[in-house]
Amino acid sequence: MKNKIDEKVDSLSQEIVNSSKKFISINSVNPRTGGPGEKEAAEWLESLLKQWNFDEIKRYDAPDEEVKYGYRPNIVATYKGTDPDKTIWFVTHMDKVPAGDLSLWDTDPFTPVEKDGKIFGRGSEDNGASLIATIYALKSIMDLGIRPKNNIAIALVSDEETGSDYGIKYLLKQGIFEKEDWFYVPDAGNSKGDFIEIAEKSIMWVKITTKGKQGHASMPNVSINAHRAGMQFALACDKYIHENYNLKDDLFDYPYSSFEPTKKVTNVENVNTIPGTDVVYFDGRILPNYDIEELINELKKLSK
Repeated sequence: MKNKIDEKVDSLSQEIVNSSKKFISINSVNPRTGGPGEKEAAEWLESLLKQWNFDEIKRYDAPDEEVKYGYRPNIVATYKGTDPDKTIWFVTHMDKVPAGDLSLWDTDPFTPVEKDGKIFGRGSEDNGASLIATIYALKSIMDLGIRPKNNIAIALVSDEETGSDYGIKYLLKQGIFEKEDWFYVPDAGNSKGDFIEIAEKSIMWVKITTKGKQGHASMPNVSINAHRAGMQFALACDKYIHENYNLKDDLFDYPYSSFEPTKKVTNVENVNTIPGTDVVYFDGRILPNYDIEELINELKKLSK
């Protein structure tokens, strides 16, 4: 037999679907990856939460001169408990990754589509599904007048996709968290909804810039090919990490550290020019057994 919370969630099902579609329809692609940022999504979410029974809603706007409106929004909504010495936090993010090659999409990525019981669109999973599910789970409790022992707070943050400097890191600097608080980050899961990850790898994004001397491809004797040197160094880094940082931990899926060459920046526009500059990026997800700063220093030694 369903309990009252289940019944309440069921009664909100269409509203949940509609809110999911609304979130998908807003282009909140991170500005560091060419998008407009989180402002529109934050304004909609804040107006929605203000209609509910939260005891307190606060905005924490992180200054960012690289976006036209000058800040990156963060929203904290709190539902107070009967013994509010501890806060249980749920942290989800409003920014999205770029849609990529639009020709590979069947539909407009910012026009949500329902199909086979699922909603498709940019941000529908990362992090829209978790964000909408989290806020409506708390709405269900509030609508029923249930007061938990501890405070429950939701942090809707910016900038998760490019390092969190203007999101959770900014909130940390505001001193709003306490040592005894609990934190949940709904950002992954399974179809049953019973998957809980208790540890996470460290992220390590590496940009390798190689400087040479540009020239014509027919005269390599008077040029220094930055592309060749960059490829050689990138392969050396790749080999070094996979050979020396190869612990396995079955707590994780994938159980090893990953270090993958990803983004490649255009160096020259034409085929017959030797590039004087070459830039390549790696995405690393490193097991917590390793110290990231130490690893970076080891890579720097390879360049000498």
